[in-house]
Amino acid sequence: MSKILKREEITKEILDIINTAKEELIIVSPYIKLTSEIKQAFLNQENKVLISLVFFHDKIHQSVFDFFDRLPNVIMYANQYLHTKCYLNEKKALLTSMNLYEYSMKNNFELGVLLRYKGDDKRSYNEVREEMDFIMDKSHCITEYKIRAYENKGKTAFCTSCREPIFPTKNLKLQGKDPMDWQKEWVCSDCYKDLKVLESNEDRKGFSEKFANYCYLCGNEDDFLPLPGMIPVCISCMQKDLSPIEQIEM
Repeated sequence: MSKILKREEITKEILDIINTAKEELIIVSPYIKLTSEIKQAFLNQENKVLISLVFFHDKIHQSVFDFFDRLPNVIMYANQYLHTKCYLNEKKALLTSMNLYEYSMKNNFELGVLLRYKGDDKRSYNEVREEMDFIMDKSHCITEYKIRAYENKGKTAFCTSCREPIFPTKNLKLQGKDPMDWQKEWVCSDCYKDLKVLESNEDRKGFSEKFANYCYLCGNEDDFLPLPGMIPVCISCMQKDLSPIEQIEM
């Protein structure tokens, strides 16, 4: 049965939702400023459960961004139309007026409703869960590389020859004018050996055909136009802003 909560109860429930998550944790809050207790709760969940965090647009306090970026299991999304506040794990969902914001937790008049994944609440819980999926789908995933790492045992890039997940090169940069000037990090070890044979045989056509088949960043083979001297990425990835998001002090 659903339950109505006020400010202090909401804060306690947010902490409980974070601490008791076993399978998934979704936090949707336009503005974020963490208390020490909330911060510790996230630290306790490091590498234990996949955490999806959605906030307003592309601005977030530098210290908050850095904190979540260091946690490998936190996927961050930005949404310019976000106003909803929701805290959800596999057992319960909290819809509330409260942001995950220290001042709000200590001063504001807030109200929330708690739904559980059982009994009369189950249908409403599922509707909220579906809406959270919809919001994330319509948001910009800032830390998409973490999803690849989560799915591929820490590997966040793809071999451009065979699409095998690989560990990424640290520097994505323009290479020399010669299209044969390629980086070992862009392919897996097996393809590297094959390419070295093609290179030694001066088989430039065979080399080019085998080297640039898949996007290094997403593994996509569609919408793909490898450019000589540049890391092989698809057009979609080329159009993405891969730099850190704009960050503000608050």
